[in-house]
Amino acid sequence: MNTIDPREYSFSRFPKHDRINSEMHNIISKNISIGHEHARETLDDVIADLVRYRDNIATPDEYLEKNYL
Repeated sequence: MNTIDPREYSFSRFPKHDRINSEMHNIISKNISIGHEHARETLDDVIADLVRYRDNIATPDEYLEKNYL
């Protein structure tokens, strides 16, 4: 039986390593490219967006339970 690895989906709770790195870069780039606010405000936005992303994907323990690490 062929099953699709759920980590292949962009909305997956268990994204692969490369997808997480890509999403982190996207979050940072999008915030920096705005460019009209002080860097300190941008930093707050980057952190808030990264925390939001982190909270929507599985924890390292959940990855271990699924044997994805």
